[in-house]
Amino acid sequence: MTYAYEPAKLIKRKIKQNSGGKVDKLIIVRHGDYDEYSLLNDKGIGQMEGLATKFKKMVLNKSALFLTSSALRASESAKVLAKSLSLQFIEYKELWSDKNHFPKAKTVLEIIESHQDKVDILIIVTHLEYAEILPVYFGKKVLCKDWRVNEIKKGQAIEIDCQKKTLSYV
Repeated sequence: MTYAYEPAKLIKRKIKQNSGGKVDKLIIVRHGDYDEYSLLNDKGIGQMEGLATKFKKMVLNKSALFLTSSALRASESAKVLAKSLSLQFIEYKELWSDKNHFPKAKTVLEIIESHQDKVDILIIVTHLEYAEILPVYFGKKVLCKDWRVNEIKKGQAIEIDCQKKTLSYV
């Protein structure tokens, strides 16, 4: 499902116009803090608003898209981010990971590849397992880098610069 939080006149600038056809940056966000009903709580909303502030400079004059887990805590996190940045997000059940949903990094890589020629920046909102596995898998399979990732806390993010082949914590 696709959700738009941008004026219709801005949609045209969202199509990637570079010659390489590869995403410049991949950002992986662990969803914000949530309550006992899996709803984003005030702390989680604040975490996402803080990340949105950091992302504003990154996405300025760039095309960007959010891909999010269909789990409520992740899709609510993406909604806060997307609305703050006037961007779109698409839900994928494949980005959901927990004790009943096992991570499938290869499938997520295929999802990334299906969007990489359309935008400069892909931002994935997901869960602990993917936040820790995906940067390592993407680094190894796509960029030929051997990265180690420390624990990603709720409301934190990792930025992968695909051009420079670097990983940093946001």
